[in-house]
Amino acid sequence: MAKFLIFLSLLIQLSLVNTGSAAEYRNPEAGFKINVPQQEINIVGKDFYGGMQSNGNFIYLYSLNQKQASDLLEQKFTTDAFNDDYASIELLERSGIDPKKADLKLLNPSLYWPADKPFIKQLPDDLAFNIHAQKLHGKKSLTLQFTDNAVNKSDDQNSYLCSVDLLSANDRLYVITTKTLDNKKDSEQSTESVRDEYRQGVAITKPVEVIKPLVYTDKIGKFKFELPDNWYYVQSYFSDDPKACLTFALPLETLAKIKEKSQNLEADDLDKEKIADNVSEENIASWMDLLTESVWSVSCETKDFETAAYLENPEATKAEMQLLFSELKTYIESSRYYKNSKFDFDINITPKIGYINFDFAFNLKGKKDFDNTGRIFFTKKKGGLIVYTSTLGNTEQPVSKELIENIKKLDLQ
Repeated sequence: MAKFLIFLSLLIQLSLVNTGSAAEYRNPEAGFKINVPQQEINIVGKDFYGGMQSNGNFIYLYSLNQKQASDLLEQKFTTDAFNDDYASIELLERSGIDPKKADLKLLNPSLYWPADKPFIKQLPDDLAFNIHAQKLHGKKSLTLQFTDNAVNKSDDQNSYLCSVDLLSANDRLYVITTKTLDNKKDSEQSTESVRDEYRQGVAITKPVEVIKPLVYTDKIGKFKFELPDNWYYVQSYFSDDPKACLTFALPLETLAKIKEKSQNLEADDLDKEKIADNVSEENIASWMDLLTESVWSVSCETKDFETAAYLENPEATKAEMQLLFSELKTYIESSRYYKNSKFDFDINITPKIGYINFDFAFNLKGKKDFDNTGRIFFTKKKGGLIVYTSTLGNTEQPVSKELIENIKKLDLQ
């Protein structure tokens, strides 16, 4: 049982840090797919993908349909019109004329660094940039490349190469934003090669008309989860031993709140040691105050925790866990830290899988109510935790009930 407690402790620790690598992400309705390696954080919505590394490198890709692009540019947008602008820029470049002289609204960089996009901070208005007509997988691309002026920077401050690539197909506008660390001393790859690797990982596809829910897939826990409309998810895979996956899914409206709070948070601040140094009651409460609803899950391989042994004698394991969670229930309900807390649980152990389903409600020092429904699970090879959390008192509403039922129906074997 001690190893099982360590396993539970690991799940909690994994929910505090992010590291890992990305697989291929497809956005059929938005008309693109992307495959970029070794991203620490992956953020995915119905029309966007973002990947970020611990050194600050990131790629952010999103797609605008014809109406959205027309509204953004305040003029009718079509792929034919984009191609005409591309031809104009290409001609100016060949003639040795600065493409900025074309004075095209399409080439206004401030349009593509909006405040509502993850990872993206507004660039200074006076930041110099160049315009190039290029090709990406054979498709016409207008590239806005920014020069991060290192004047007045100290030697220990990093310089980044930032760029925006604009492409069009099927009357949609595609925006690929990248930021790559210009650090030739410590990096085996050049800034340009990292940026090109990001860009080459993007492929435009024909958009599909059928609207399907956004689904996140946990490849360690081997389960999929459909999300409500206007949600997104953040996911990290751990490459260390044990292998693990961490996913948070939230409403898009929460994204703006999180971004505002994390504007000055760098990827280095997500290191495990720095998180531990900054964990405090006030810090935790300030982040939890942003939360309205979420689904989050963490899974890992369990060979190091010998979970197979707990399934050999299901009845004995159930009795041990019943005692363990009863003591936990008593502790939680008597805790002075939480007010009006509640912890109900149900344990089911079979020779193939163990479940602990739970409902956990609490009020954090009289400030906010939290309703949590979820399950802990483990098999011979894997284990994890899946939780729906709400601060809205809405667990009986149709959408919330559906989320809760989806958790309870997940096939985790």
